[in-house]
Amino acid sequence: MTMDERFYTTEEAAEIIGVSAPTVENWVRRGMLEGYRRDGRIVVPRAPIDEYRPIAEAIKGIDPLPSRDEVIEAINAGRRKFV
Repeated sequence: MTMDERFYTTEEAAEIIGVSAPTVENWVRRGMLEGYRRDGRIVVPRAPIDEYRPIAEAIKGIDPLPSRDEVIEAINAGRRKFV
């Protein structure tokens, strides 16, 4: 296994986790996710991402959340007006 095989790019990690690459970069900068600078870019160790993969796949199978407008409409439909 070469050094490159032990890491994901931020783009690869982001796709697995289900977020954007800039989010992964921010998490690394904030210390929320292990990552390293290599050749001017951030890489993330494979092990923690691979451990998270089954959870990420399960989350992707969940129906999407309603939009903000749908939530507001549902709240307004069921709420009495306060006077």
